Amino acid sequence: MSGGSSLALLLFVGGASAVADWRERRVPNRLILLGLGAAAALAAVQLAGSVLGSMGRSWLGLGALYMPWRWYPRLAAHAGLSLAAGWTLWKLDVWPAGDAKLYLALSALLPFVDPNIPGFPRLLFMVFLINVFVPAGLVFALEGLARGAASWAAALAGGPWLVAKAAADRGLVRLREFAALRWQAAALVVNLAALFFVLQAGERVLSGPGAGPLVRIAAFLLMYALWDRLAPVLRRPRAGFAALAAFLLAA
Repeated sequence: MSGGSSLALLLFVGGASAVADWRERRVPNRLILLGLGAAAALAAVQLAGSVLGSMGRSWLGLGALYMPWRWYPRLAAHAGLSLAAGWTLWKLDVWPAGDAKLYLALSALLPFVDPNIPGFPRLLFMVFLINVFVPAGLVFALEGLARGAASWAAALAGGPWLVAKAAADRGLVRLREFAALRWQAAALVVNLAALFFVLQAGERVLSGPGAGPLVRIAAFLLMYALWDRLAPVLRRPRAGFAALAAFLLAA
């Protein structure tokens, strides 16, 4: 199967899954199995072509152009990294199981679209993962802007003084909330500063020989995935005092 056919299959599985998820609030297993089965079939066809090509033979086009043997361990490494990323995000409750399985199926198809795709095999799964989250973030941001614009338009229809009054009321509410949580907010600022210092201090380790960008990206992804569990700890005043003392001592 050519790269164009593999791309068409990937787009079909992804598009059909998006439509099904929009309508049914779930990703059907049949589409995930289609993607995984297609990836396995493509790997088998590629392997057959490599066997024939290494023997100097050709059959129905197989063996005329074939992948070298070193490509298959790289394919396995990419599949393993994709599985680990999807499983981790599922266990951390970032994704439901259907989304994690769909990510694995689509990620497994990517190397067949272009066997020399940049980042393969060490970073391709991460690049794909980032590009999964970025469009969703843009959609949420645009949705928030649209709702804000609609509320402002409705307020302006009632007169400019209503807009000013509503803004003042919201400001007072936020000020009271901040006053009630001032120590937690201060602790969070201190702990984030200490965390930034730790990341800066560890930059030499993360950039060391053999680490490469994969370790750095994985560290930030892990921190993002664990943020819901880290944030309550980082808001504790005692943790803030301890972090401040450690920060000053290290500085």
